[in-house]
Amino acid sequence: TLSSGAHFYLAYTGGNWASLHDPPTSSLSWSILTYIDLRKRSDGFINTPPVAKFVSPQYAVVNRTIQINIPVSDVNAGDDVRCRWSTNTSIDECSGICYPNTVPNTTTLSNCTITFTGHKARVLYAVAIQVEDFLDSTSNTPMSSVPVQMMIYVQPEPNCLIKPIISPLDRCLEVEVADAISFNISIINLCTSTVVRIADLVVLSDVTGMSRSNLTTPPTNLSLSYVSFKWTPHANQIGSNQLCVLAFTSENLQSDTYCATFIVSNSSNRCLTTTSTSTTTTTTTSATTTSTSSSSTSSSSTTTTTTTTTTTTTTTTTTTTTTTTTTTTTTSIVTATSASTISNVYVTKRKSVLMIMSP
Repeated sequence: TLSSGAHFYLAYTGGNWASLHDPPTSSLSWSILTYIDLRKRSDGFINTPPVAKFVSPQYAVVNRTIQINIPVSDVNAGDDVRCRWSTNTSIDECSGICYPNTVPNTTTLSNCTITFTGHKARVLYAVAIQVEDFLDSTSNTPMSSVPVQMMIYVQPEPNCLIKPIISPLDRCLEVEVADAISFNISIINLCTSTVVRIADLVVLSDVTGMSRSNLTTPPTNLSLSYVSFKWTPHANQIGSNQLCVLAFTSENLQSDTYCATFIVSNSSNRCLTTTSTSTTTTTTTSATTTSTSSSSTSSSSTTTTTTTTTTTTTTTTTTTTTTTTTTTTTTSIVTATSASTISNVYVTKRKSVLMIMSP
């Protein structure tokens, strides 16, 4: 039983790592460690540790510098989340893969992004990082520490260096409770399809209850592949539900990560944007008569047009009363989409997706 004021480390140690580095080193031991603090923060709340989502291994093309972003998040608004190399000083966080022993000496870590260049193909590296949250940017005392350990494989130069593209969803992303939806996520292959193909679409962050099909590539268009998704949201899913995916080719080149956030509600009025345009035209005619030795009459006409456009997320009724006034109202329905991008990450079916989350 843990008390409300408990704070402690949890560690898991063992071995052995696969052969790493160049020249290769075998049988390195490993240690993974997290820090938990159940004491109340200075703002009166119990801390929730940050979350890091990533896949392993990452793939780097030989002699090409890549940046591996570690996507992190924290539910405590205002917390400052930082990444640092794991160490083996007062407490062992990384054992045999502590920085800089198992990465090239040009490897750096800044703002939770690893910059890496591998100079020899078919070599495997390992990195160990701690993700920590602080009360604010001036604090030097972490409230928790979450481990991130991944492998990086340096592969030979591929036939095609153009990464695949995931097409953003063009459907409404607002969903009603118990309303079944289905949609496809499409991947475009910009390489020669007879040489390089789309290998799969990997789900990094899934939505509870959402199912997916296998990857489909129509024989009539080998440059386009898709995966079908189906989902019926429940009442306990009201709010935001995020799906994040990435695609990769048969040569281990990956797309940018694509995320779609579905908003679940009890309302049937979703994705509606009403645009009201009101046009008022007033015509005034004045006549002027001038008398001379020969009488003549001339008329001049002046037309004034005023256009007012109002856009709102609710239906608006505009009433205008003017002598000799014509009012026209046009209403259009706009479908809203939502998309965001997170880090470039990669995994194949034969490799595991790692999700190191807060304890």
